[in-house]
Amino acid sequence: MNISPVLPLDREYSVLHMRTNAYQCKSLKITRKKPLTLKVKHLLLLLENDTNRIILGIEVYVYLTFTDSNLERHIFILKADSTGLGTRMFSAAGVVRCFLEYLINIDPKAYLAGATYRKAAKESDTGNHDNGAGSNVIPLQDAKNENTHDLQIVNDLRFLSEELKRDPLTLRRYTKNATETKTTSESKLPVRMPDKLTTNISLFTRAADSYLFPKSEKNSAKRVVDGKTLFKWWISILDRALDESWVCKADIPGSDRVEINRFIPQGQNWQIGNIYVTSGRKGRAVHTIPLFPDDPKGRFLEHLIVENRYRAVNTSQFWEELGFRQEFRLGDVVGIIGCSKRTSSIDGTQEDPNTTIMNLSQYKKIRELVKGEDYGNPNDIVNLWSSGLRETASISGVSLKFMSIKGSATPEFRAFR
Repeated sequence: MNISPVLPLDREYSVLHMRTNAYQCKSLKITRKKPLTLKVKHLLLLLENDTNRIILGIEVYVYLTFTDSNLERHIFILKADSTGLGTRMFSAAGVVRCFLEYLINIDPKAYLAGATYRKAAKESDTGNHDNGAGSNVIPLQDAKNENTHDLQIVNDLRFLSEELKRDPLTLRRYTKNATETKTTSESKLPVRMPDKLTTNISLFTRAADSYLFPKSEKNSAKRVVDGKTLFKWWISILDRALDESWVCKADIPGSDRVEINRFIPQGQNWQIGNIYVTSGRKGRAVHTIPLFPDDPKGRFLEHLIVENRYRAVNTSQFWEELGFRQEFRLGDVVGIIGCSKRTSSIDGTQEDPNTTIMNLSQYKKIRELVKGEDYGNPNDIVNLWSSGLRETASISGVSLKFMSIKGSATPEFRAFR
């Protein structure tokens, strides 16, 4: 990951990028079959070395949903925020764009190392073989199975033998040309690795004083913007980060098309709408639209379920009614943006070795520490970076990896602080 080109020339910064190990979570869509879904939480913090203060943060969730022939990667942009504590203008949009490009280009298989899976459900008396992660899931070995051997290597060889009986093509995973890490991580995956990849990027924009850094709006250098400016800002970032092979859609539920068109880029790959709702699909919205955390679409889906209307509302009706929800009728713009791309193979770049990888519990403790500070008090933030983060990480058993970066941007960037 290289953000040096978007930071001021010769200025020194530090970056902390941490993520969780991939862990199994609920399926994003409410469907009869529950495909295996893994979740990874990312948090990036940027610090200005001159002041020893955090100046920018980005939180992104990555979901991997495994179906028979396709891997769906959902990149959900949860929050991005600045503190206004820096002394030099910098391009927040540029940093966010570089981070998103990095996440998009990572080989999804990199997340499989260290991934954790729920224990497979035992077969029911009715003969149902669905273990809760989809019909294509290979049942995980029961630790209490009477056939389990005391030596793990024997169990591994038995597992490999059964896997090859089911599908001889899996032998390719174990050829000597494959790396040891890839072989180990993929062999533990309780489903067959699909051949194709669909990547979806989703976010909704809603103006607020702060997102990650409480009370940072008190800092005079922080620019707090309205909903229209924020919506336009995010569209601009994605438009620069993605080429025309992506299908990108944006919408402001409850607004007319003339108003929305003012925000849409001129490129042919941008349209008004939503990537999860197409004109040719009239299925139930509850089966089509994913449930993301703190997302107005998800809240409306849950509302339909509570009202027992989810069987009657198709995707078109869902989108029409969404515009009448209170959070879209408060006067300021609340936008929804999505971009999608399909590829015939699953590959990408290696993960940055400076990424700090931890379990979910460790991640939560550090994130709570970051969000629990008063960013209107600069001295508290200096202490947070110099000692608080390291102490909390050390107590939790995590060794943080900090990246040192020197800016190399020569032109003046527009700052969004």
